[in-house]
Amino acid sequence: MSASDTSFKEATYLEQHFADLDSPEATLENKTFEGCTFTRCNLEKASFSKSQFIDCTFQSCNLSLIEVGNTQFTDVSFIDTKLLGVKWPDARDTLFAVHFTDCVLNYCNFFGVNLKKGTVKDCTAHEVSLQEADLTQADCSGTDFHKSIFLNTCLEKTDFSGAQNYEIDCFSNKISKAIFTLPEAVSLLSSLDIKIK
Repeated sequence: MSASDTSFKEATYLEQHFADLDSPEATLENKTFEGCTFTRCNLEKASFSKSQFIDCTFQSCNLSLIEVGNTQFTDVSFIDTKLLGVKWPDARDTLFAVHFTDCVLNYCNFFGVNLKKGTVKDCTAHEVSLQEADLTQADCSGTDFHKSIFLNTCLEKTDFSGAQNYEIDCFSNKISKAIFTLPEAVSLLSSLDIKIK
């Protein structure tokens, strides 16, 4: 689809490439996108509600503040994409499988979201809510979690190699067999009643 055609009139799109669309607040509701790629698209504040994205890739896009009410994401990759303030708990929880690489996820809400075996790699994730989320075996390596909230979060076997600025209470989260690297891992001691000299 060209930049001049942004109406999304069809109900189903198969293996299509959308490039350089500048369509903030677009409506992509009740659509099915399978095997599609979106490159350099500005869909800020667009509504993806009640749609299905299956085996799709978003590359270098702006998807900040998109609406994802009852939206299905299955094997969807976001690469070098801005996703500020997205409320992911609104998405359909069945078959939810997403991967974020080199993305900006600031102010996103993942409360209670199943990100098991997902990817949040080399991202900027400032002030993100990860309470009650399941990141079991997720790849969170290289991500900056400045002021993000981990509470009752399942982090078992989660890879935090090279991750930065996380504040994880060992007693309020499940961290069995999670992977951390020094020197950042020293921050885990802050939840203990100890003094370090």
